[in-house]
Amino acid sequence: MSSTSPSLPIIQRLHSATQPLFTLNNNDSFQLSLLTFAELDRLIRESFYAAAIGEADAFHASLNFSEVGRAPVLNSSKTVRYLLRPV
Repeated sequence: MSSTSPSLPIIQRLHSATQPLFTLNNNDSFQLSLLTFAELDRLIRESFYAAAIGEADAFHASLNFSEVGRAPVLNSSKTVRYLLRPV
């Protein structure tokens, strides 16, 4: 006997805002917050950035590192962080 699993949508990480997400956010702005496309894009990019570095941040914090600056690289498509640890 074979079984088939129901077809489920694939969940993908967002790296930037999309028009459908922007529309969904602003359609429900009475519950959420009315944003410009640029504001929503920034929130998504920052949340992805935060999720991507969460474990690394915990590691560096445990070693007493703290962020002292950031700089855009690769034509502003990525950001590097500068960490400092007192000796």
